[in-house]
Amino acid sequence: MWPRQFLQIGRVRSFGVKGLPGAPKSCLKVNHHICRRGPNLPISINSLRSRRAFTTTSAVMGYRNGRRTTEIEDIQYEMEQVNQTKWGYVIYRCTYSDDEAWNSLIEFLKTDTREWLKENNALDLAEKLDWKIVSDPQVLDRASTDQVRRLFAEWVGSEEARAEQTGAIYNAITTRQHFCVHVDAAALDSFVNRKIRNQKSGTWDYGWVNVVDGFWEVDPDCPPDEDDRLSNAGHMRVAVDSLLPSSYAYFDGSGQGAWYAVYEPPPFVWA
Repeated sequence: MWPRQFLQIGRVRSFGVKGLPGAPKSCLKVNHHICRRGPNLPISINSLRSRRAFTTTSAVMGYRNGRRTTEIEDIQYEMEQVNQTKWGYVIYRCTYSDDEAWNSLIEFLKTDTREWLKENNALDLAEKLDWKIVSDPQVLDRASTDQVRRLFAEWVGSEEARAEQTGAIYNAITTRQHFCVHVDAAALDSFVNRKIRNQKSGTWDYGWVNVVDGFWEVDPDCPPDEDDRLSNAGHMRVAVDSLLPSSYAYFDGSGQGAWYAVYEPPPFVWA
């Protein structure tokens, strides 16, 4: 299932898209006004704002059965297809120098998501939201996104992950099995510092975390260009207040198509 609608597209960039079921093998180049794509990879340059810009009744994410769908409907649809019992990112804690800041970040995520689901009458989704937080200082302290990707792949193949799906499709790739969250010192600092600053300015900027593409690998047929600051790094900074449910619903089962359509490399932030 490919994505229906996409966020702002960045400057010209090129990257390989190897490693995903059904993925086109050619390179993709995108800029603000022109989309060049490989076969079978639909691209749209319709603007998609973060959920902060929407009212609770118009958080439009996709298009299905002749009408636009909401973030809630997209998550519910994906879960129904494979009888997924849980949703939400697996979050890897990769910094351990400030427990207070870490607890503040997690509490913000939980409260922000819970309030949004309540406002949108999605209590059934609230009950199925699973905050799987992986914390192991000996293994994860200062771990890179590549290290986290390998650990995440192990979890995706585990009995625990497979048990979350009770449908006929064996270990289907949903957002939960495709993307994870990596929080290092830089990400945590961005939350702490921007939260303090923005409490004074009244803006909605609360820093960012790294969303990691669990299937990313370098394609030797389309190597990164060292001079291209928009080459795919396999992870993307996502604004804390757009993490759940916005980015999760947006990537849903289509994952790769949406990811490459909106990809912005560090230091840019998907919001």
